[in-house]
Amino acid sequence: MESAGMKHVFSGSLETYDEHAYAQKIIAGHLWELADKDRKYGNVLEIGCGSGNLTRLAVSLDCGMYVANDICEGAERMLHGKIHDAGKIRFVCGNAETLPFNDLYGATDLILSASVIQWFKDIPAFFRKMASLLSPGGEIVLSSFGKDNFHQIRSLTGKGLDYMSKEQLSGIARDCGLEVMDSFEEKIEMAFDSPYEVLRHIKLTGIGLGTSAGWTRSRMEGFSKAYAENFGTGGGGVSLTYAPVYLKAAKP
Repeated sequence: MESAGMKHVFSGSLETYDEHAYAQKIIAGHLWELADKDRKYGNVLEIGCGSGNLTRLAVSLDCGMYVANDICEGAERMLHGKIHDAGKIRFVCGNAETLPFNDLYGATDLILSASVIQWFKDIPAFFRKMASLLSPGGEIVLSSFGKDNFHQIRSLTGKGLDYMSKEQLSGIARDCGLEVMDSFEEKIEMAFDSPYEVLRHIKLTGIGLGTSAGWTRSRMEGFSKAYAENFGTGGGGVSLTYAPVYLKAAKP
């Protein structure tokens, strides 16, 4: 029988994401460093704006229209609640893989996306769609996660997404006719007091790994013991690895 404590591990929202998404805020900052902030843009499109970690930076760009997309309707409320000049943002709710951005907004000079595309069913098709949407000279700046992301969880549960390396993402971009300007990976190591807090963090940031089913007390105890033995930090805590991948590409 699942305990009340186990149930609390698997509850989350945009609000809890914003509070606990420490690594995602670092990633958004690095994406912002890749953007050309001195350029005057026509349309800017952000895919998967979420709670606005990247939006609050990028909305300061000199652009004609800033379109922020997310599959969650609550993202619009989050943007207006935390971004001072959110009035210049045009929010569109829906699945970025199927939304007809070209029909809605026409050519785009800059496409931004932070920690989203790993969820897509067909990443090459998404890149083809974005390449067709970009105006000549337009750029796409995005992040995903590499194969070492959450390796601790995968090694113990066998669960996780099929992440792509920077070489794979760069290859997809080139196959779509884009010129890769920059591509790199990094690791962000986070420390937690216990394996339970790792799972809680994962859920509260909305990541989810398909590990919630069958979390009995005995399974949690076994998971916690193995996690501490294999990924302990030496001071009684444990580690969790984020492995973001960054890509900047342009349409000739």
